[in-house]
This record gives sequence, structure tokens and C-alpha cells, in this order.
Amino acid sequence: MSVYLNGVDITATAGALVIHDTDIKADLGDYSGQTNLRTLLAALGIPDTAGKALYTCLVTDRLDNSTYGLSPLQVLLAAIPTTAMRGTENAALASAWTAALATALANYTEVRAGYIDNIYIETQHRSMIFPDLSSNIALTCTFTSGVADTFGTWAEVTDSGATTFSSLLSAIDGHVSALRIRSLSADDKLYAIELGYGPDASTVTIFDAHEFGSGTKKIDSDQTVRFRSPKIPAGQRVYYRMKTEDTINATATIGLRYHLDT
Repeated sequence: MSVYLNGVDITATAGALVIHDTDIKADLGDYSGQTNLRTLLAALGIPDTAGKALYTCLVTDRLDNSTYGLSPLQVLLAAIPTTAMRGTENAALASAWTAALATALANYTEVRAGYIDNIYIETQHRSMIFPDLSSNIALTCTFTSGVADTFGTWAEVTDSGATTFSSLLSAIDGHVSALRIRSLSADDKLYAIELGYGPDASTVTIFDAHEFGSGTKKIDSDQTVRFRSPKIPAGQRVYYRMKTEDTINATATIGLRYHLDT
């Protein structure tokens, strides 16, 4: 019987093919017979392949190995704790981790963290004065009262040079830390001042107030009161209103000490 390959009679060389098949089995192994697979296993990087079948190397020696196989791995995985709280299995740590501590930590929000920054700013900051007498010693800021014992309308805090206090806080939050009374128009009278901020005079949030009595001489009225005022948000306008006990349109010349949230 003739043997053809791609239409070519290879009968004469068929015997050689059988020889080559034997050589291939010698080099790569007899897959159907599962013998002599050392070269293939070595190519796969599987150790301990001397005379062993592929199943023995993969399953018996590797997966079923009592030290390196799946069973010891399953034991190690089962030993991993599955409780909800990690990091407190240690007895000493668990005793210190109380419900009160957990509640305190949960309440420590970003807003409350910002309070720490506020405390730091309050303990050290650069104070500034309004009006800015360093630029012009003649600048003044005058508050005017309404009718007797009645607050006047809210008016924006402005110095004699037409600079508003609000303009100094246009881009950054600020705090008023002191109010200085430099002079008063009426002797022996009670004064009351309120300071506030808002987008306009119809919506004002009061952030500080002060009441005082004038002296028998105008120069004796010079005094300073310290404030711990809340934050004035950037971009808000700063207003005042004032009243006296029985004097219409009384005036008070004042100065403000303030600092910015930087």
C-alpha cells in the first residue's frame, strides 16, 4: 500500500516516519502512555519529575502535599478572624477601646477639626486697626445714634476717608477683637452699640454689643472693650447701630481692632 502526503507518494519514506515518531516520544514523552514525560515537565517548571506522571507531579506532589498543598492553606485561611472589628483582638487594646471612645471618635467631624484651627488663630494672630491710622492719622470713624433711647437704623461701618470696614473682609473671614471709644458728643449719658454683619442692612446678624457711660469731660470717655466675637464671613457687610438714653443724634468716635483668618 502506498502512502501519500499532499498528493506525493511517500511510501518509500513511511518507515522513516515511524522512526521519527519513536524519536519524538523519546524527547517529549509518550502522552497517551503517560511515560517518559521528564522533558515536558521540566519545560513547565514542575520540580521532582524523575519518572513521574504529570498527574502525580501536579496533584499528589503539589495540591495534596501536607505542607504546601491546598489542605494546609485551607487551615491557614480558616484561622483568619471574621469578626466585624479588626485591630482589637489584643486583650490590652480591647480593654482600652471603650464605647465612649468610639463615640468620641465618631463625633470628630471635619467641622469640629476646624475648631482647632480657630483656637490656634485666636491664640496668635496679627491685629490691625480700623481706621488705619498708620496711613493717615487724621482718619476717624463716627457712629451716630437715633432718637432718644431708640437704636438708629443699621449703617455700614465707614471711616472718614470713605473706606468701609467690609472692604477689608471682602476675600477672607475676620474677627473683631476690640472696640475703642475715643470720644463722645454727650456727657454723663448711657450709650449702647451693636455690631453685626449681613448681605444688606435689612438682614443683619449681631455679633457683638457694648454699653457704657460717658464722662463729664469728653476726653474722659476714652476706653477699650475686648470682644470674643464669632467669625464674620468673607464678603459680608459690617454694620452698626447706636442709641443713647435721652439724646438725639449723639455721636461716638470709635476704632476697631480686628484680625483675619489667615
